[in-house]
Amino acid sequence: MMRNCPSSNEREGNIRAMTHEERMKYANHRQAMGSGLVVSGIGCFAGLAGGLWGSMGGSSIAVGIGAASGLWAASCGPFSEATLARRIDGELSNGNADPGTFEGP
Repeated sequence: MMRNCPSSNEREGNIRAMTHEERMKYANHRQAMGSGLVVSGIGCFAGLAGGLWGSMGGSSIAVGIGAASGLWAASCGPFSEATLARRIDGELSNGNADPGTFEGP
């Protein structure tokens, strides 16, 4: 059976196995991915609300919010992964955790 996503233990273990530079690159990439989803959501909202305004009036705002909310909600995952990578990097750089060990939640 195939899984779509790695477990939280696997994700955290993979981040701990990275070097400092790899963790920072990973965190910055995830941060940019989340920001891109937020901006896409804003564009989706503006496009739908503006495009449907002539035929639907004020209800087009609800359509825009409904369509964009999925993109805004999807941005939470990349933002949390960036935060996780930065937290782990801080722990490892301060010597608070051994890179070879991981204690699950």
